[in-house]
Amino acid sequence: NNLVVAGTVTGGNGTFTNLTISATEKLRFDGAGGHTYIEEDSNDTLIFATGGTTRLTLDANATFAGTVTIPEYIVHSGDTDTFFGFVTNNEYKVTVGNSTKIFADANAAYLYYQGSQKIRTTNTGINVTGGATFAGNITISKDVPVIFLTDTNSDSDYSIKNNDGVFDIRDETNGTNRLRIGSDGTVNIYNNTTFAGNIATAADKRISV
Repeated sequence: NNLVVAGTVTGGNGTFTNLTISATEKLRFDGAGGHTYIEEDSNDTLIFATGGTTRLTLDANATFAGTVTIPEYIVHSGDTDTFFGFVTNNEYKVTVGNSTKIFADANAAYLYYQGSQKIRTTNTGINVTGGATFAGNITISKDVPVIFLTDTNSDSDYSIKNNDGVFDIRDETNGTNRLRIGSDGTVNIYNNTTFAGNIATAADKRISV
């Protein structure tokens, strides 16, 4: 039941308990012109080839050469709740502890926390659900950059804008500016203004009206 191959053997069928092929030889498959084979190189690496091209090498690590086709998921050994792979055509997800963490389809990519979507990409940027904490500065670079402050429970909604070097606080609901600071330091406050404390005047102690 043991067969040691050190040369070329062709033809016939056989069942063996052990099949040993010397390191200088290949196990070739008939019908593929001898170009599909398995061999072991001098570095104790097992090589799988089709069409004369190496597709997979097995040593301490598994290395794939070329395209690898995965029908569905790759599952973590001993943990069926942790896996990644393809849901359907054009869909991909990463699941950890039976909770989706990353999902992508033909339209967008999504990032989840404990099953709740937190970030979604769009054709103009990203949508963020929930709060965000930044350890550094936030820089918005754009012609007339704007931050919108939308109250989902009440009116009015406001925006903060750098309007060509002029700082505006705007009531978006009513379509009017509430405060403007010019690049020369001039401050315009629109409508009535109530001060809760004292007003400090200039050196001449005058308030111009």
